[in-house]
Amino acid sequence: VRVLCDLVNEVDPRWQSAAESFLAGRRFNIIVEPKDVPAALQIIHDHHFYHLYLVLTNRMEDISDVPEEGSLAARFTIANLYARKYINYVCGRIVCVETLKELNDHPNGAIMPDGMMAQGVVAHRIEPVADQVLGRDAVARLLEKKNKAFEEADGDQNNLKKQLQDVQK
Repeated sequence: VRVLCDLVNEVDPRWQSAAESFLAGRRFNIIVEPKDVPAALQIIHDHHFYHLYLVLTNRMEDISDVPEEGSLAARFTIANLYARKYINYVCGRIVCVETLKELNDHPNGAIMPDGMMAQGVVAHRIEPVADQVLGRDAVARLLEKKNKAFEEADGDQNNLKKQLQDVQK
């Protein structure tokens, strides 16, 4: 049993935010070997697990393990076959573009690095996710982000203490 975000080796840094925001909660989908899908389904059913999404790897035989050139799926490096196929399934028809004109020219779906997206007859900006969790270095990036936030909060606390002392004088 693995979580999708742990199976992604790398995402092109320029497209990381857009890719993570597009996937959103799907980054945490569960992936098991095809032979284990029936047992996993039974566990989810019997234990009433809500908001736990199982990728049905036993239905992936017709999904290519090669990403479409120019697609968002092509921005991912993934060694696990089922994670690769799932990303191809979800992101394979989303074309990576650089301009609003290009975005408007792809009716099946397109995305820009800043998260602006169009699918069908609707365009919108995807809300960025709070934490980026895809890639081998995700834990290190998250730790660095949290340490920086802690240091900033510690600095703010010290400034407030100094201001309080000044007021009390």
